[in-house]
Amino acid sequence: MRIFIPFFFIFLSLYDKATAQSRQSDPAAERAAWRMDADEDAFGFGPLHAYDSYFGQATGFGFSFMRYRPRGYDWRYRTLRMGGVAFADWFRGAPAWNAVSGLTAVGTAVYDRDRLIPGSVGRSEDRLILPWQQAKGGKIAFSTSNRTYKLRGTAGYNSGENERNGWGYSLFASRSWGRSYSIDGVWNDSWAAFGSLSKRFGGGKHRIALTAWYAPTQRALPSASTAEAYALTGDNLYNPAWGRWDGKQRSANVRKARQPVAMLTHEYASGDRLRIATTLAARLGTESYSGIDWQNAPNPRPDYYRNMPSFQPEGSAIRERVTELWRTDENVRQIDWAALAERNRYDSPRAHYILASRVRDYREFTFQSAAEWRPDNKTLLRGGIELAGAENLNYKRLDDLLGADYWLDVDVFAENPEDIRNNTQSDMRHPNRQVREGEAFGYKYSVQMLAPRLWTRFTKRHREWDFEAAGSLGMAACRRFGYYDKQNFPGSESFGWSPWLTRAEWLVEGGAGYNVGSRFRAGFRFTAQSLAPTPQNAFISPEYRNAYVPGLKNENILGAELRIDYRTPFFRAYFGTFATSLRNRTEVRDFYDDLNHFFCNYLMSGIDTRHLGVELSAEVQLGRQLWLRAAGVLSDNRYTSNPRALELQESTGAETETETVFYKSLRTATGPQTIGVLEIEYTPRSWILSAALNGFAGNYIAPTPLRRTERALEKTDYRILFDQENFGAGATIDLFVGKTFYLGEQRAGIYAGINNVLNRRNIRTGGYESSRLRRNADGDYLPLDSKYYYAQGINFFVTATWRF
Repeated sequence: MRIFIPFFFIFLSLYDKATAQSRQSDPAAERAAWRMDADEDAFGFGPLHAYDSYFGQATGFGFSFMRYRPRGYDWRYRTLRMGGVAFADWFRGAPAWNAVSGLTAVGTAVYDRDRLIPGSVGRSEDRLILPWQQAKGGKIAFSTSNRTYKLRGTAGYNSGENERNGWGYSLFASRSWGRSYSIDGVWNDSWAAFGSLSKRFGGGKHRIALTAWYAPTQRALPSASTAEAYALTGDNLYNPAWGRWDGKQRSANVRKARQPVAMLTHEYASGDRLRIATTLAARLGTESYSGIDWQNAPNPRPDYYRNMPSFQPEGSAIRERVTELWRTDENVRQIDWAALAERNRYDSPRAHYILASRVRDYREFTFQSAAEWRPDNKTLLRGGIELAGAENLNYKRLDDLLGADYWLDVDVFAENPEDIRNNTQSDMRHPNRQVREGEAFGYKYSVQMLAPRLWTRFTKRHREWDFEAAGSLGMAACRRFGYYDKQNFPGSESFGWSPWLTRAEWLVEGGAGYNVGSRFRAGFRFTAQSLAPTPQNAFISPEYRNAYVPGLKNENILGAELRIDYRTPFFRAYFGTFATSLRNRTEVRDFYDDLNHFFCNYLMSGIDTRHLGVELSAEVQLGRQLWLRAAGVLSDNRYTSNPRALELQESTGAETETETVFYKSLRTATGPQTIGVLEIEYTPRSWILSAALNGFAGNYIAPTPLRRTERALEKTDYRILFDQENFGAGATIDLFVGKTFYLGEQRAGIYAGINNVLNRRNIRTGGYESSRLRRNADGDYLPLDSKYYYAQGINFFVTATWRF
């Protein structure tokens, strides 16, 4: 619940160690911690899923494999904080999961209802990571799984704050590694090391802490593919992103992150009345994502549409032959690394195929200071300042020449006979540059960002009522510096600094709540916000140009929610309803336009979505150790506008089309819009056993714009314009068993979960439409096949722990 009363602020300021220790002894709390660990490493990304209620546990963990996003919100509207400092990928507009991957077990989570710093409409998550904020104790755990890795080990200890000398420390380390049992070509090797050292001084009024962590990760990720490829291989977990290299599986898609973080925190507290906390944080390091590049050679992806049987003439011998090879020859259905290297050697010394990475070099700094003043026991005033600044370098790096001597730094995809007859130079100041391994090529630019913000929050309790008001006022400014003078955008169009793009941002929140003792609580909250476009959607083509999208506007957000909670020792219930309008979003896409026959920058503006829904959960104690639980969401998240689109020819920047994209009434592709969980749990004598039935419906494919325009309608079937694929309804069954052993004040436990027990492998968990339109023999244009993701099937996660 996001209605704030002084109780929550007291909790944030003076963490109740006894309560924390009692919660850790609860079998249900052990299972929640297990779920956080299992979820964080299950699917290759690192959100710190923290569960403050059964509703959060059921809808978060149970449906993460469906790529479910609560209330249909994109990641941009979610806030991730560590020690009060926001960690965000501000260029793309999403939390910086890679910077905190593997740190699930560090600190104590603070949820939406304890949120003090105003955020957006999505979930807010902060972790209290300083030694004085955590209970004393340690934990060692060892896990195994058949998901994206095989083994995981973690160890951590928090000393608390020494009452005699004021020192405290917190340490944590983890590693997960191994290949996936289920998906070929997928593996994980991730590390994490965390440390925080604190000291209380000045008569107990001052504390200072130095905190740092480093969580390097390497993950080979799977790629989506088409229904035809899945049918030919007979495997819905088919992954086209790998092939054999020297007899071993080698993935083309490897994501690496190496981003050390350091924070210096000072806190001043004068009793319970005044507290001031100031933090300076720095995030450095790199993030990269690899893939195959090619020049003057066929597309090497095995499931590229020209490599599929369906592209061959119907009824022909070549179609039958390609079909047979897909079923029998691994070198056909996977990347044939040896063939790529052989092509390079045949046409040596220039490479036709290489392995390259898109790299971002982080240099980000954050300063924030927050003051909390409590004039009486029923009033709280809080305010602060945040200042984030960065200059991040972006470039493409050549990782492997695959047997060739060099790569020619030209942009063959920008070539068109009518504008540039020869290879387009990536950098006119170094024409026809021969690139070797480890060097940058293709594009190189940095983006500077400056984002100051002032915020405040006021909370008042009067008898049974709580009232709150909050707001923030800030600015988002960015500019680009191009290191390459690109031939088709010469001089200042690509090289040097762009003008600053500056946008004001503001947010207003308010709410009221009514309490009847500790059993019944009802609250209402509204949010209004103006949010600047992200740099990714502000620049027309940040890799190559200094130009901004014309007519940029801020995104406008208006949301309201109502929440009711009822709690007794034997029955707990939650009911919530929400309504949110997200208006005026801008989106930039790049693809090949088959109707105009060139690569384009496609700029859509005026994208509006609406999010409506009802959430509920109930827990009933059927016996002393038996609980029946249920949770569900019924939502309607859809586009409510037909955006306007401006198409630019990528090679020249010329405007070619201004048109309407018919998105109105399509659903957002943010996971199932209807979900439900029914669970029974039995906890006899330190055991915990549970079985859950998870149901879902209304999961839609991500739409693409070109096929939903008037010019596409003139050349294709009208049903393609308006249809949106629904993946249908489905259900899974999950089982959980755990046992806790008490050894004096210490305890050990072993916990295991089996998800998707019925091995449902035909569940489509997500997918996206192709932007391409292929012309058939009758002269009609039909979309290329969509690409899909499928559920893994039966999977398990086992953890053994020792807490001391």
